[in-house]
Amino acid sequence: MNDSHPPASQPPRYPGRAYLFVGLLLVMAGPVIYTVQILNKSLMAPWYFPILATLGALLIAWSLVQSRSFVRGGIAGLAALVAGLSWLFMLVGMATPPYTGPVTVGRAFPGFETTLASGRPFQQSDLQGDKSTVLLFFRGRW
Repeated sequence: MNDSHPPASQPPRYPGRAYLFVGLLLVMAGPVIYTVQILNKSLMAPWYFPILATLGALLIAWSLVQSRSFVRGGIAGLAALVAGLSWLFMLVGMATPPYTGPVTVGRAFPGFETTLASGRPFQQSDLQGDKSTVLLFFRGRW
């Protein structure tokens, strides 16, 4: 009778390493995609950025649970910082001003300030003068 048993499977040498690498790729994918988006002049809110950073930070944290080390702890901290700052950027930095209602006939036009494409500031007072003024909003992509 042959009592040979198959060799016991050894635990992986570096547990959680795959989670660490996939997490790093996800954290780095957001800025890369955003850079490509800006270079293509596609101006849309990059919601994928904080979502990818958060998923990446969670995977890196899971790799830290699998095998604790100072390096993984530092990487997890940096990934969490990137995720937190990207959420702050999306929720606070890209927030639009509150809506105050439509302009109606007989009501004063609400005050505003903006910057022209040339970088020159533009305010409501720039519209005042002797002639009638038409203000046209064009919402498009360029």
